[in-house]
Amino acid sequence: MGGDEPMDEHAYDPELWAHVKTEVEDGEWGKVASQTAIFVENHVRTWAGNPQDRNGNNLVGKNLYLEVFGETSDYRLGRQASEREGWRYLGMGFAQALSNVDRHRIQTRDDAKRYALGVLGLGSLLLTQLRYEHGDILKAE
Repeated sequence: MGGDEPMDEHAYDPELWAHVKTEVEDGEWGKVASQTAIFVENHVRTWAGNPQDRNGNNLVGKNLYLEVFGETSDYRLGRQASEREGWRYLGMGFAQALSNVDRHRIQTRDDAKRYALGVLGLGSLLLTQLRYEHGDILKAE
């Protein structure tokens, strides 16, 4: 993973890839991770019609995924209750474990490329599954 082997852009959500392609090509791995987190959260929010809390504020982070992937949401993922719970926790984990870190501080790590591509892969998976299960109801920007 440390070499200059070409990236398979078809392995990622096409819109997400277009958003981070320049950072990937330039090896700006911290930006790949943070931009992935921002892009995914923005798309989930937009596609779900900009859900808000009881005070009229936009939902962000964990609470956004809790709502959008919630049991009664039109955008929940998975067929069975345990699958739906898993997708909900995956989204919430993405927000808490990755988005918070990568948007609020610059990480210096020896495995920055591997980490960034992992964040990119997980973000792409969330978008891909939303398109697969709910492409017919996702709201446009």
